Amino acid sequence: MTQKFKASNFSDESWMKSLLPLGITLREAIQNLNETELQVVLVVEKNGVLVGTLTDGDVRRGLLRGLGMESSINEIVFRDPLVLPRDVSREMALQLMKVNEISAIPIVDDTRCVVGLHLLREILIPSKRQNQMVIMAGGQGSRLKSHTRRMGSLKNGTMTLLSAR
Repeated sequence: MTQKFKASNFSDESWMKSLLPLGITLREAIQNLNETELQVVLVVEKNGVLVGTLTDGDVRRGLLRGLGMESSINEIVFRDPLVLPRDVSREMALQLMKVNEISAIPIVDDTRCVVGLHLLREILIPSKRQNQMVIMAGGQGSRLKSHTRRMGSLKNGTMTLLSAR
């Protein structure tokens, strides 16, 4: 079953910290990359429309070409990044990241305004579940008896767990 992206998947909205305007300096972009730890800057116009992306690799290549820390990022912004609409599944985003060897894909609306960010590390982390744990056990418990005695009581081949809280 595929999961559809919803803005609520990014409850902390940390991706919004990666939004920066065109024209900032290389120093500001590096500071943002360092502070957000998202590995990407989403360069946007004043109205939120995506201009392009900037990664550590883009910065490194700019420095090697002779750009200084006070240079504008305008000439090193990647202006044709892969983007996805809201309704693309996380599984599809993951496949596109693997094929294109990238770790982030901006999510845009019909006007190309940024509304989210698919991050490889977030897609690969299993979703949290409401239940703490489920243990199904049977038998006499002789093989793991020493371990189960510490966790709860063993009666007639069934184990009662003490709360982990």
